[in-house]
Amino acid sequence: MNAMHLINTVNFKKFRTLSSLQSKLYHQFHFRNPHPKCIISRISPGTIIFSRHFSYVEFYTGIAQSTPIVSFQNTLVDLHQFTGLPWWALIMLTTLSIRSAIVFPLAIHQNQVIARLANINVEIGKLAPELNKEVNIAKAMFKWDETKAKKVFRKQLRDIHRGFVIRDNCHPFKTVLLGLLQIPVWIIFSVSLRNLTFMSQGINPVSESVAGLKTEGLLWFSDLTSPDHIIIPALILFVNLAVTEIHALRNIGKGSLPQKILLNTSRVIIVVIAAAATINPSSVSFYWLCSSTFGLGQNMLLMIPKVRRILRIPSTAKESSTPFRDIAANFKKRFNKE
Repeated sequence: MNAMHLINTVNFKKFRTLSSLQSKLYHQFHFRNPHPKCIISRISPGTIIFSRHFSYVEFYTGIAQSTPIVSFQNTLVDLHQFTGLPWWALIMLTTLSIRSAIVFPLAIHQNQVIARLANINVEIGKLAPELNKEVNIAKAMFKWDETKAKKVFRKQLRDIHRGFVIRDNCHPFKTVLLGLLQIPVWIIFSVSLRNLTFMSQGINPVSESVAGLKTEGLLWFSDLTSPDHIIIPALILFVNLAVTEIHALRNIGKGSLPQKILLNTSRVIIVVIAAAATINPSSVSFYWLCSSTFGLGQNMLLMIPKVRRILRIPSTAKESSTPFRDIAANFKKRFNKE
């Protein structure tokens, strides 16, 4: 029996339903084959399975050598050579450019969609009592039971809501587009800077531009290839917590259980990111600090009512005319409760 025949006789269903007797006969064999990451396991004389070991190192290497990462790090090198800016300025200005050209417009659109959805909920709340009366009339006319009446009411309410969403072009999925974009941008930028940092520290000769990472830092982190264990991570922690807590203080006392879980999860992630900044090169942690700082400024700008009207973000019933004063007041209330 040749190897191809053995491979074709793989039976996963049989493997899942092994009896206790069969499980005692299960043995694992390692064969020399052209794929060292595969383990061939024999269940019976005529059945073998292949299992593949997952390697975090190889997974990260695959990401670091992917086309988007390599293209972006080459773009950074080209920009550094073309502009003549020091690396710290290039990192900061590139972050600001990406946020201004891509992230900020999506943030505006996200706020527009959220405001429209909030206004739709208000409309639905006003229409619900009238719809309930119509359903009660139909219930008496067609002799529906309570279950049938509730089912019709919910279906009509969903149809009305769907119609309003189409009318205002504000599908709820659009509220997550910003996050779906920021995550890959954050990964690409971070991994590209790590690649350039390790290239500058390698034995092989590198270009003068890449070697500049060792000397073109700022203030106390002049060497962007070395980690900053205290100051930048502390600033990242402070700025990210400010973003999260400002958002939470705008809705103090109104959060549901899922919102509270999400808030606490965000706090944990922020602490993890700050801890990761202590072991990453300063080039990466400085990018994280710039990105978070610009994000904080963006969020605060989009809280101002006049700015929201200029950007065509609809006003809502819950929108405050004095958002920063309300945040300060809610901050005091939180500590008074404690």
